Parts: sequence; structure tokens; C-alpha cells
Amino acid sequence: MKIVKARRWALVLCSSAMMVGCSAAYQEQAMSDSVTQNAVPEVAQAPAEPNLVADVPKAPPQLIKTAQLDLTVESMAEALPQVSAIAQQQQGDIVSLENIKPQNNRDPHTATVEMRVPQAQLDATLEQLSSLGTVRRQTVTAEDVSQQLVDFQARLRNLRKTEQMLLKIMDRSGSMGEVLQVTQKISEVRSQIEQIDAQLKDLQTRIAYSTINLDIEAIFAPTPVNRPVDAQFGDTWNAATHSMKRFSVGLTKVFLWLLAYSPYLVLFSLPWLFMRYRKFKMRDSG
Repeated sequence: MKIVKARRWALVLCSSAMMVGCSAAYQEQAMSDSVTQNAVPEVAQAPAEPNLVADVPKAPPQLIKTAQLDLTVESMAEALPQVSAIAQQQQGDIVSLENIKPQNNRDPHTATVEMRVPQAQLDATLEQLSSLGTVRRQTVTAEDVSQQLVDFQARLRNLRKTEQMLLKIMDRSGSMGEVLQVTQKISEVRSQIEQIDAQLKDLQTRIAYSTINLDIEAIFAPTPVNRPVDAQFGDTWNAATHSMKRFSVGLTKVFLWLLAYSPYLVLFSLPWLFMRYRKFKMRDSG
């Protein structure tokens, strides 16, 4: 009996140990799964780092635009005032105007106009000018001067800094030779500053205002000319005398050719003359 009881207690202890072990393992696995489940959302929900490099917008290109427009109009007297009115309406200016009037009734009436208008008004100006007549040719070209503009601005800044440094040197005491040398250097730097500043302003003006080269030609319709009667008679007499001269010259040339070949003509005509002579003698003897 004691042995049976001992075995029962042993089985109970083993069962208890196994249950405790399983329970501990289950709790450890549960804790591990809980940690994993809690860790994954933290990684998934971690906020993304902000983009430290912002997109810098590119500056628009600095373009110099030039347009060429060839027109054919019905009346030059009406077209030129309209061209001036269009330039004023578009806040532009006419730089040059050349009105070439015909010297005779065989040449057309032409004109060339150069105008400058704000670049934003270029398309509208070309459209209005095209409505004045028939467009023979229209071209628009653009030159990108962005790099030149940047270079001029950088050189101008550097030269002005150099000028400021030279002026500070001038304030210090020194020998007369050093003062003259610095003064000459300042004069050279200021000359370069004025030159580059003028180039920069010219470039900016050409960017702001586009150039239009306009060639206009009026419709050519030659008018008949009624000449006086005496002039017509004179033309007829001149034509007749000219024809007579040509005929006389031609006849003289023929005579000279015959004279040059006269020996051959005489030689070829001798048999015929001889036959005529014999025939004449036979008729007399009979």
C-alpha cells in the first residue's frame, strides 16, 4: 500500500511539473508574440523623415526675340500711319523708318520699318501688323542670354568690391607714388564698371523689348502713259531710219561677199557664156 501511494504521489508531482512547464512556456510564447505584435506596428507607423532638399524652382530663360515680317499692302499712304498707330497702341516705339518712293512707273513703292515693343506684346503686335495686308514671310527668332546676364552681374559685383577695397587703401597714409598708383587703378576699375554696366543695361533692354523688322511693299499696278502725237511721230521716224540703216548695212555686206567671190563666179559662168556664144554664131551662119 505504501508503494502504491508513493507511486500516486510521484505521478501527481510529475503531472504538476508538466502543467507548470507548459503554462510557463505558453506564457513565454504569449509574451514573445505580444512583444512582436507591439514592435511591428511601431516600425510600420514610424514617421518618414522629411525631405531636407527642397525643389528649387528654375529661373525662366532670358530671351532676346527678333521678328521679321514682310507685307504687301494696297496703299503705302494708308499703311504707314497705321503702323505708327499700332506701335503706340502696343506701348512701343519706331526706331527707324525708310519710305522708298518709286522713281518711275516700273518700280513698286516700298518701305522698311524697325520698331521695338514690350516682349509681352510681341505676338499681339505681329497679329495687328499682319492684318494690314498680305503676309509674304514671317519669322521669329529667340536668343537665350541668361548666362551672359549672370556673367555681367558677377563681374560687376566683383569690380565694385575691388573699387571699395581700393578706396580704403586710399584712405591710408602713403607715399605719393603709391597714391598715384592706387588712383590709376581706381580709374581703370571704374572704367570697367561703366563699360560692363552699359552692356548689362543694353542686354536688359533688349530682353524687355523685342525688335520687329517690317518690310512693306505696295501692290504694283503700272499706269498707261499717253504720249503726245509729235513724240509718237518721232518714234516712228526713228524706227524707220533705224530699219533703213540696218537694210543698207545688210545690202552692203552682200555686195562685199559677191565681190570677194567674183573670180569663182566668172570661172563658173565661162562654160555657159561659151555655149551661148556658139549658139549665137550658129544662128548667124544659118
